[in-house]
Amino acid sequence: MSDGAQVARVLAWEVARVVRQLAERKRWLLRVWSRHRARQPILDTIFVRWNTATVSELAALPPHVLDALEAFYAVVEDLRLYVQFTEDMPLALEEELERMQATLEAHAEVALDALNVALPEATAAIGWNDDPEPSA
Repeated sequence: MSDGAQVARVLAWEVARVVRQLAERKRWLLRVWSRHRARQPILDTIFVRWNTATVSELAALPPHVLDALEAFYAVVEDLRLYVQFTEDMPLALEEELERMQATLEAHAEVALDALNVALPEATAAIGWNDDPEPSA
């Protein structure tokens, strides 16, 4: 497997993970925010390693792939900044999270198409939305 193919595979996994985990955990994350105003669980969910990629690793990817990835990671960064500094009440956070999640999913679809990597089937939801009393 070439360096470019390996980098593409790792980035595809990351894009898919962020979108999947945000969808799986969203209700639980909103409950944690509502009860504890805890930001870290959301920030941990959208954590990415994109900023740690080297120029030489990224140079192995075609320009259209880099454009798609940049668009996806720009939305992740906007979401991270919003969560890190918001003082919004839970309903406002939920509305903004819904809006940004839809944008993130749209950009993820484009990025994953551009990466053209076969990913294993997504894992089943792990019960994040069923936790009656989150701890933080």
